[in-house]
Amino acid sequence: IDTEVKTKLEKLTNMIEDFNTNGNVKIFDEYINEIDAQEIVPSVSVTVKERSEISSAEDNKKLLYVAPVEFFNNTFSESHKKILSDIFINNNLFYLTDKRDTADYIISSKVMRAKVDPINSNTNRMQMVISVGVEFTDSGESTVEHQNRFILFSSDESEQDVANKLMKKLLRKAGELILKKVENNAEKTVSEKNDFSIITPK
Repeated sequence: IDTEVKTKLEKLTNMIEDFNTNGNVKIFDEYINEIDAQEIVPSVSVTVKERSEISSAEDNKKLLYVAPVEFFNNTFSESHKKILSDIFINNNLFYLTDKRDTADYIISSKVMRAKVDPINSNTNRMQMVISVGVEFTDSGESTVEHQNRFILFSSDESEQDVANKLMKKLLRKAGELILKKVENNAEKTVSEKNDFSIITPK
């Protein structure tokens, strides 16, 4: 491959890598027109085509924001919100955003109660109440799911470890219920758009 063609091919490859890394949509046509990428590297033009189709398909996706987990003492945890983010990630109907103001769905959660009472010298009881909700920003409506559990645990066990395990379980349970509501809303929106786009000639 001569130097000029090699340089152009490297530009194209760098743009594809930039798309893979940052999700930036680039225009590849000018590079494809300058060199016969299909003959030099067959996979290059195929990759460009696939990326363009993916980008186009994702244009209609909704945006979902997961807020930090709030605790009953008015503190917030960025690290614990990953429990919920993992539920909503890689969904065909929406993708996650770190910008609350641009989101179609805002997921909020709160540990409303976490209390430990001794039962006897060997056993403690923990109660935990959590909530996970979603705000549909287009309509201003919202819905919330609550989870309330009592569990017994040995006084030898770490209260912190028990609390963390229970919190993860309850956040996942409530989060999965909220996920279904978000998916139902997103599917309904897509269906309404498709119905609106169909024009029946008279």
